[in-house]
Amino acid sequence: MDAQSQFLVRESLVGTEASQRLAALDEKRAQFEQSVQSYMLVRAEIIENESLSEYDREQAIAELREPLFDSSQIRRIEALERIHDQNSALTP
Repeated sequence: MDAQSQFLVRESLVGTEASQRLAALDEKRAQFEQSVQSYMLVRAEIIENESLSEYDREQAIAELREPLFDSSQIRRIEALERIHDQNSALTP
């Protein structure tokens, strides 16, 4: 369903104000997902860089994480990293 159709359905169910808040939440979630995807790509490059020590990789990832995510999101990102790493380990 496109954004306009979704808004109209929501509007009929919960009203205009709630529909606007939900649309704003959808946008915020989409931006967060885009940030996570970009972050994970760069993180993967850091992990694959064999010229860095394990400590340097961890430091580089922490430095990458800081400007992209606020302190309330760091634990969420770390959990997403673990899930991503576990899923990556399962696929050849």
